[in-house]
Order: sequence, then structure tokens, then C-alpha cells
Amino acid sequence: MRYLFVTRRSGTQFVDWLKDELLGANPDLKIDVFALNNPLKQQLERWMSESTASKLSLYIYLLLSSVFKNKKYSTVCLHYAQLDYLPMLPIFRQFAHKVSLVTWGSDFAKASNEMRQKLRPIYHFCDSLIFTNDEYAKQAQVAYQVNPKKCFLCRFPLGTLSTIESLETTETVEQSKQALFLPTDKKIIVCGTNASPAQRHDLIIDEIIKMPNCVLDKCFFVFPMTYPIGKSAAQIKARLKTVPINSLVINRLVSNETVGRLRKSTDILINIQTDDQLSGAMQESLFAGAQILTGTWLPYEQFEALNGLHQISHVDKLAECFQLVLAEHYARKDQQQAKAKICEISHNSKMLENWVLALANDSM
Repeated sequence: MRYLFVTRRSGTQFVDWLKDELLGANPDLKIDVFALNNPLKQQLERWMSESTASKLSLYIYLLLSSVFKNKKYSTVCLHYAQLDYLPMLPIFRQFAHKVSLVTWGSDFAKASNEMRQKLRPIYHFCDSLIFTNDEYAKQAQVAYQVNPKKCFLCRFPLGTLSTIESLETTETVEQSKQALFLPTDKKIIVCGTNASPAQRHDLIIDEIIKMPNCVLDKCFFVFPMTYPIGKSAAQIKARLKTVPINSLVINRLVSNETVGRLRKSTDILINIQTDDQLSGAMQESLFAGAQILTGTWLPYEQFEALNGLHQISHVDKLAECFQLVLAEHYARKDQQQAKAKICEISHNSKMLENWVLALANDSM
């Protein structure tokens, strides 16, 4: 069995991760990855503007033939809904028995009504539709008028959960902090989950500096900004030098063990991004015992009843809510309910089976 993963760019973290997990579970499986990087996207756009429909199809067929070298795939899996896929769909059908589309969540949330109309043919063409968030799956079925029977809920497996479980048996929270050179006498506050401007780091800093020094002195603020690559990390690093808080910007890729230690070390995660599917960093932090300060506008309904989730209706409520959470000193032992819930929905052993079913030809 051979799959082709088509992505919008090379080095997409979750696609690479999913590939590794699927190959680990089935050594006989073959997976190729084809990235629509910028030079190729520009070529496609030029063909689309200059060519007739028949010539465009021929150009794309010749291009893909040279890439795939007449390989036959059981499934072509398109990651992240985008218009670039539209002229390529009939060609993909010639290389594969089945075409699947993975809607990550952010691509659905950010699409305007006009864009959804343009994307609708892609959703109708594909044999299976994979969603990583149940709320967006329900909304997309209505927005794109697709048959629910071809829709699958498949979250990205969180391999770091296993790492956290292992670390919990081998080192204390203090030892995890020491391994990361984080202060053991302060609360570790993680701000955002990546370097995207959608994380709204500047607004987080605006709220942090509203708080009195007696609160700030108890805290050490960590800004994970390892991806995507851009100017955001440098800009936030420069701004943090101008404000009176203890902080660290992580702007290089780190090992899975380091990520696990950071989750274990986190006392509070601030996650007020503009939209989300179901943040892996948030789940991992909650699993490890952190308190989560997030917004009511994010699709986390299934976690609302769990200990550890604190929601604000607007960003300007962050400083007030943060101080209440910090003052309560929530105990990590109260997080067992959250740990069980996250294991149920995102642990490798639970989620890989869903992905296998959704991608396999016999699921049609």
C-alpha cells in the first residue's frame, strides 16, 4: 500500500509527524510527500492565467508524471484545503484509487463565505473528508453541503503524551525545570504555542505588564516560537528587552524530550490565538498538569467541564483572570480527569486507528 501526502509547503510539522507514526505502525506502508512550494505555486498560477483548460491539464499531468514517475497510489491525501488543488484533482485521480482531503481547522475557520464557495468543488470531488476538530467537522458539512458518511474525525496523534508519561516516572517537575535551565522558585508561564502572529504575543505582553510587580516577581515567562520561520520571534525578543519581566524566547527547534520537559514545567499556558482546531500544545500542557488560560472564542467546548481550563471572553480580561488563577494555586493532582480525556481523544494508540481507517481504500 502506498500513500501520497500533498502539502502546501515542505517541512510541515504535523504531516511529517503523521507520516512517521503511520510508518511506525505499518512497516509495509509506503508514503511519499509532495509539497506545493513557492516556485511550483507560481508556475501553477502562471499556467492558470495563460493557458486554456486543456493545456493546463496537460501541463499539470506532465509535471506530476515527472514527479511521481508513474507510481500508483492507493490514496492521495491532500492536506489543508486550498484552491491550488482544484486544477490538479482529475490528475490525482489518474495516479490514485482514492483522493482524501484533510481540513486542519484553521483553513476552515479563516475561509470567507466567498472562499468556501470556491473550495466547495474540492470537498465534493474527494472520496473522504478528514477533519481534526469535531466542531469544525459539523460546520463544514453544512457549509460545503457534503455527505456526512464520507466524513471522518481524525486528530493528529500527540506523540509527546508518551514522552510526558515517561518523564513523569523518571524525574520531578523541579528536575525537568533544571534540565531546561528554568528557575525552580518561580511559576513557569508559557505564552502562546508558536511564532504565528495569530498567537497575539504583543497583546499577551500588553496584559502581562498591567500586573503589579509582586505578581510578576513570582513568574518566569516562556515564549515558544520555533515555527513558522519569520520575523516574529526576533520582534518579540526585542520587545521583551524593553519590559520588566523575566522571560525566554525559544526560537529553535527542540527535541521531543525537551518539549515534554517544557510541558511538565508549565504552570500556566496562555493561549489566546485568533482561531484553532485543537491545540496540541494546549492538550499536552493540560495533560501534564498545567492550568490553561484561553478564550471562549476557541473551539474547546469538550474541555469546558475539566479542571484546569479558564476562559476569558475578551483579551483585555487576561491580566485579571491570570492573577486569580495564580492566587488559587491549583494542584496538579486535580488534573486526572483532564489527563483521561486527552488520552481518549489524542493519544497515539487511540488516534492512529482512525487515520488508518480514513485513508484505507476499504473504508469507502
